Amino acid sequence: MGERALAAVRLEDAEEGGRWALYTSQWGGSDPVLGRVFAAPAGGSGPGRAAEPQDRLTALASVSWRPTGTVTGRLVEAVDFLGTSVVYVIAPRVTVWQALWFGFPLAESAPAPTDGVLVRARSIAGIRTRRRRLRQAKRLLSPAVAAGALPPADARRLLVGVLHSRVRVPSTQSGPL
Repeated sequence: MGERALAAVRLEDAEEGGRWALYTSQWGGSDPVLGRVFAAPAGGSGPGRAAEPQDRLTALASVSWRPTGTVTGRLVEAVDFLGTSVVYVIAPRVTVWQALWFGFPLAESAPAPTDGVLVRARSIAGIRTRRRRLRQAKRLLSPAVAAGALPPADARRLLVGVLHSRVRVPSTQSGPL
């Protein structure tokens, strides 16, 4: 199975997204790799910050990558959200994006691997939290989609809302509301 990753290297800018060289890795989205990438300097302006792309690229170099071709246009249209955990965008700085698939495999007859979003990732904890929230929301919505009570498109909109919300549910130990 693995924690598949996609590395997208921007080859040139264009009005509609650019041209990208794509590489895949079976284990590029694993916690050890993500930990090394997130531990590299975050970059920005000022002395000592110019080396940031190289630091993160060095962290990614420890992984075996396989070239898969080039695409022109918007990168998000080339992502297989079902088979990809993480997308590394190298343009020229390295940014990490979490691929979240919005399909309902047991409730839809033909879920599309391209139904998803990329969310900027800044930590392993954030990635885990989003995975857990998405899994919980899908578990709640899937029976309604399977029964035909909730159209898949509406369920996807609800998933986006769940990912954007920061609702905290108070416990009985937390005191009065």
